[in-house]
Amino acid sequence: MSAYFLQVEVTNLLIIYRHTNKEMNKLEEEFQLRGKVIRLAREVQDTKCMELARLIEIDLDFLTKMEREVRTISKRNEIKILRGLRRIGVTDSQLLALTLIVNYSESEVIENGNTERLN
Repeated sequence: MSAYFLQVEVTNLLIIYRHTNKEMNKLEEEFQLRGKVIRLAREVQDTKCMELARLIEIDLDFLTKMEREVRTISKRNEIKILRGLRRIGVTDSQLLALTLIVNYSESEVIENGNTERLN
């Protein structure tokens, strides 16, 4: 391998690291649980919406509206949902990864001028 090739690869890795690090810092500062993330996390654990709603004692209709991001999530409900997701086996790392995936997917849609939404 040539020195030039290695330098290019190292430069590319540094750029990726800086971008990822910037995104991670941004998430740490302003983490807010999103409905799409709740839904994905629940589906990863193969848990029905009704089961999670019953577990966290939130009305099923209200939970589905939060998952579809039709309703906002209050801090109180965010805490209840986070506790419920942890009880069904969702880790903080999984939530962070799913949040990054959802945010990245939506930014790609916006950048490409596509009006489709992530469902």
